[in-house]
Amino acid sequence: MILSISKIASLYVFDSDSSITKLNIDLFSPESNVDQWTWLLEQWRDVLRTMPMIFTQAGAFSRLVRTTIGIGLMHLGKCAEEMVTTGCLSMNAELMNEHLFYALQTGFYFGIAYAVVDCLQDEIHNIDSRPLHHFLAFDKDKSNPLTLTETIDKWLHIMEQLLSGADLDRSQLPKTPFISMLIESFDNLLILTESNDTMCGSFNELALLLRSQRIDKKEIDQYYDNEQLYLGSVLKSHFTYTCTTHLGNMSSAREESERLWIMPFLGQLTHDCRDSNDDIKSKSVTPFTYYASLVKRKEPIANRLLNPFYTFLNVCSNIYLSSNRDSQTGAFLGRRIARTLRCVDSEF
Repeated sequence: MILSISKIASLYVFDSDSSITKLNIDLFSPESNVDQWTWLLEQWRDVLRTMPMIFTQAGAFSRLVRTTIGIGLMHLGKCAEEMVTTGCLSMNAELMNEHLFYALQTGFYFGIAYAVVDCLQDEIHNIDSRPLHHFLAFDKDKSNPLTLTETIDKWLHIMEQLLSGADLDRSQLPKTPFISMLIESFDNLLILTESNDTMCGSFNELALLLRSQRIDKKEIDQYYDNEQLYLGSVLKSHFTYTCTTHLGNMSSAREESERLWIMPFLGQLTHDCRDSNDDIKSKSVTPFTYYASLVKRKEPIANRLLNPFYTFLNVCSNIYLSSNRDSQTGAFLGRRIARTLRCVDSEF
């Protein structure tokens, strides 16, 4: 995300060319791109009308908005990178507006799938199973109803099949507006990624992201070792990032192979630490909530596990040292550590 913003911002260094300044202003102006922004607002409105309230209450819509903007900026960053690299800064407004519309579409359709999957994974304990079954249950399962967990697992498997290109009998899917919206999102994402030759890379990363989310499911009353606790977070954060770079067609963001793993993992650790109190209330299992629960119950196994906050600090230290103690990197990490410290409980 930061890389994309910096690429877009780099266009501003050409102050002598007023057309560049105008292009930047027009690009994000609802007045000059009224059709694109109107389309997005109407799509968001339709999602709010179609998405079950239980998903909205669990944060699915906010995830959709963040993802739409994030993917959009990544794609626009790619455009800005090409313009700066080639020196071709005279791209006309019409072509740039087409890129904006593509960016908004890609972000929106990916955001639908990501928001639903992420919400089901993270908020399963907060979602009322009765209305959920109304939207997700299969007709053929009604005689032998599945549990909430089994229903979610079945849907995650179906989505993984879709992403992997497997044939799927859509006539067997539940006939609800919500399911139609979800399937339509996959279809449109397929068309969009095929149009710029990123389909295979994007969908491979999406399938791997979904698989990593499936294996990252944990229960608070089970016992896990360090590998089981952290591997899912490492894989999930990595494939979330690489998936975003594929959808944004941002190949340069994948050049630093080591940072493809460590930086997203740092982001995941930061998120888990800052949200640890909310996660405890919602019974979400992360390295932080799991470790805190063991310490609170005075379980001996806690002594054999990595303290997740120390893990967070060690990752920060690793990044700083690998940057040869770069001052900007140090300042970035220092601010992150300071903000995260405010969220740390005594258990850590």
